[in-house]
Amino acid sequence: MWVWGGDISSSVLQVCLSKAEGGLELSTFKTAKFFKEQGHQSVTLCLKNSFLEKKLSETGLDSISVPRKEYFSPHIIRVLSRANQKYQFRAVFVHQLRDLWHTYWLKRKNPDIKIYGYARMFLYGVNKKDFLHRKIYGQLEKLLVLSESQIPTLLECLPVPKEKFLTIPNGINLAQFFPKDRTSSVVQNIRKELGAISNTEKLIGLIGRLDFQKGHREFVDAARILKPKFPGARFVMIGSGTEGQTEFESEIRNKIKGDDLSETVRLLKFRADIPDVMNALDVFVLPSYNEAFGNVLLEAMACKTPCIGTNIGGIPELLGNGEYGTLVKSESGMALASGIERVLENYNTYKAVSDKAYQRVLAKYDSRIVYKNLEALVSS
Repeated sequence: MWVWGGDISSSVLQVCLSKAEGGLELSTFKTAKFFKEQGHQSVTLCLKNSFLEKKLSETGLDSISVPRKEYFSPHIIRVLSRANQKYQFRAVFVHQLRDLWHTYWLKRKNPDIKIYGYARMFLYGVNKKDFLHRKIYGQLEKLLVLSESQIPTLLECLPVPKEKFLTIPNGINLAQFFPKDRTSSVVQNIRKELGAISNTEKLIGLIGRLDFQKGHREFVDAARILKPKFPGARFVMIGSGTEGQTEFESEIRNKIKGDDLSETVRLLKFRADIPDVMNALDVFVLPSYNEAFGNVLLEAMACKTPCIGTNIGGIPELLGNGEYGTLVKSESGMALASGIERVLENYNTYKAVSDKAYQRVLAKYDSRIVYKNLEALVSS
């Protein structure tokens, strides 16, 4: 699908060829939306029938959708070439580094285009410093990372000099995520829907795509461990499945049933009222095995919800090494249960910590500040 229009003098292209439904796709969508709001012609290259294509269409954002591809697609290269003839792109933001194969040819035809690649992950034990990858990564104006903690491992694996790295974290929309009155009917109704009938019952949540690396197994283990001591606590997981892991949802549901937790733990699909859900939670948990950033932590922090995260990747950076939330060992249901127990037993103390976390979000992660830094790259 091709959607044309707008002022092509400041055209910006987003590239995200992912069919999943998660932080990567939402970040791409938010970036495209920001550029359009700032008066740029914002265009996004995405996959047909993907979550991202649907989000762009619903919001009236311009898109070019292509069929599912192999790792390297001459068809996509031709599509990009035709699009550039129409739009004359000033800058391209590639949200998955593997898609740099396609923008390389765009840069060859028009050396004035600025190519920015996003590294949204950690790399370990791979070597991409061969001749071909040096060519591909050589097109980059900057390699954008979400946290400083990513840089050392990326330097070891990628043919990108340190001076080309630029840290720009994801931002949070503070008009959407903010503290709400917990006594309001909206928040109270969500609490009851999720199983917390009274305010004496604590609601612990995990929000994110259903993926084994997100720590859902450990979350269920923690619920089982804590059930005898906190019989009124309710645990809820919200998120859609990850492509290629169709059996994982069944595994988690069977685990809940097998551990006799049907009244304690709920597994729900992704929902549109996440800001209200965040305000309904007493504790938010991000028990990932590997996380370059963790957008959902920012969302919880912006709602003044006490946070617990695993001590890996970019999570300690977001939580100020424990100053703005609780850090626990990853891949351990026992460690997660211990962290949740500490928060529940000292709840007023951790609510004060969440107030500090909220101030950190205001100062550092306001999307208006973050996206202006992206716009500066286009204008420079």
